[in-house]
Amino acid sequence: MRAANWFAGCSLAIALSLPFTAAQATPLTNVSATLDNSTATVSIIIDDVGHNRRFGEQVAYLPAPLTLAILPHTPFDQHFADLGQQLGKEVMLHMPMQAIGNRAPSQHQLEVSMTQPAFMSKLRDNLNAFSGYTGINNHQGSLLMSDTDRLTWMMSEIADRRVFFVDSRTGRRSPANRIANRYGISTSDRDIFLDHEIDEDVISAQFDKLIAQSLRDGHAVAIGHPHPATINVLKRKLPTLAQHGIAVVPMSTTIALQSGNTLFASREANILPVSTTRRAATLRFPTNDPLLREIGDSERYVATQ
Repeated sequence: MRAANWFAGCSLAIALSLPFTAAQATPLTNVSATLDNSTATVSIIIDDVGHNRRFGEQVAYLPAPLTLAILPHTPFDQHFADLGQQLGKEVMLHMPMQAIGNRAPSQHQLEVSMTQPAFMSKLRDNLNAFSGYTGINNHQGSLLMSDTDRLTWMMSEIADRRVFFVDSRTGRRSPANRIANRYGISTSDRDIFLDHEIDEDVISAQFDKLIAQSLRDGHAVAIGHPHPATINVLKRKLPTLAQHGIAVVPMSTTIALQSGNTLFASREANILPVSTTRRAATLRFPTNDPLLREIGDSERYVATQ
């Protein structure tokens, strides 16, 4: 089914020289790297950009249209939003959210204990931290991403900002994309974590899984981080994708190809009622599953000039 949608969406892909910016009035429709004769695509999101200038710039200058997910209120958030756009990279906002256990909390994270006014204040503070992003994905969030009430508050706010949403899948299941779709927000989710274990051999093996899934389904989405090991693997493996007939495309292109439609649904679409039952307290995720590992502040990259 995914492969069929990919072929249907290919006819809609449009090559643009620079990514869409949030300030543009015209809705984004199928921003794409040139697909040429490719038979499949991958989108590679690099999370946690903004803390470390050296590693972040190594990612930004890689010769492929990777997608940069930037943490708000980091030393170099606007720097990388600007640089990413200059270099033809799509930019996303990497929204901090509360994790199960909350072992590495951030002062900027959205939390399940917040009242609606406090939640909306924190959300808007993050959304306004830097400009130029076209989409949002969750940083950590295995707890908050199961909270229907707060996800509804968030989606109602970001619907007016004309951005897409990607579920990083740090938990087993989440109503986030279902709620987003009801607000006319286009969505996708992560297929492969490249560096759940920071080892070049493991990362290389995960990259091979990304290739296999892309060839099977027509497209696939990976998430990695600006670790030196990840950067080294990307330098080696990105040039091999063309040999498999795979194109690297911005995240918005994958969303367009998955849906076969324009990226943004009509803001006038019917918003269906969403259950307000909170399930966060009843969900249980295995903490020893490496594919659900959430990168915490203790693993953040030292800010460097």
